[in-house]
Order: sequence, then C-alpha cells, then structure tokens
Amino acid sequence: SLNILLETMYGNITGKVEGVGLSVSIVNLCKEPRFFVEPHFELSSDVFDGARAFSPTSHWPDRLLFPVRLEYGEMVIRTYILPVASLPMFRNALAQDHNVTFAAYAQNTLGKIFKSEDIPVATIVKDLSK
Repeated sequence: SLNILLETMYGNITGKVEGVGLSVSIVNLCKEPRFFVEPHFELSSDVFDGARAFSPTSHWPDRLLFPVRLEYGEMVIRTYILPVASLPMFRNALAQDHNVTFAAYAQNTLGKIFKSEDIPVATIVKDLSK
C-alpha cells in the first residue's frame, strides 16, 4: 500500500510531502517456520540500462531485523520510504515506458520468492509530485 508522508515541524503537519511510504507485509503461509530476508523492489521493465531492481535506503523506524523467523500465519510489516528525491528516477522510468510498474519482492532463505501486487509508477510520480 502507498501512503503519503507529510513533513512535520514541531509535530504539526506543514503540508509539504516528504515522500511516499510503501508498506510491505510478509506472511508465512507454510506450516513450518520460515526465515525471510529483507524485501527488494523491481520495476517491470529494464529502463535503466538493464537494471531494474533496487533496495530502499530508508524505512519507517521499527524493530525488525532481517532475516526474520515467522511461524505459520505470522506477519511482519515494514514501511519503506520513497523520498521526494527519488522523483526524477521514477519520472525517467515513466518517460521510457508509460506502463511501467513497481513491485516488492520478498524471499525466504530457502529461495522461494513472493511478489506483491504491481503499483503503477504513474501513481508514485503523482503522489510524490504533490
């Protein structure tokens, strides 16, 4: 899910967009405990000279330490921050492919990969431009 993060001054919202928060949920649906590594993100097309995967540099403060061990049905949520400074990168990706999307990928230590729903990069650009 995407949430707009507003800049605050002394606890009061200034109205300036600081970035977009991207909440990633990981649920263990296996009967056995599983260890999961830190999620990464990918664009749906190779718009940067063949590179499309990256890891965010910051996230909302939490106490998660990856790899994290989850029992059956347990879930962890981390909110990653896409700062306004990343807007040129997303605009560039959108200019090269108008249908480009953005998704989170979570992997367990056994190598199984799980993909989130696709988020249109146009939506990210719109939210970061506010």
